[in-house]
Amino acid sequence: MTTIRLYTPKAAGTDVLGCSENSVYRLVADGVLRAVDISRPGSRRSKLRIRSDDLLAYIEQQTRVTRS
Repeated sequence: MTTIRLYTPKAAGTDVLGCSENSVYRLVADGVLRAVDISRPGSRRSKLRIRSDDLLAYIEQQTRVTRS
């Protein structure tokens, strides 16, 4: 079984993508990056987490191949 790591938006931005936390929230809001809400049902605030495999899929999608 593969272990999937969950990243906070801040960690996903700074540690993996090299962008700000707000940029990660924008990507999630725009539907470009998938996220999981781990907050309790009925909670007033969401707790977003981004799965490591979703980050890898986003990076693969954004990777451009250049030819020499």
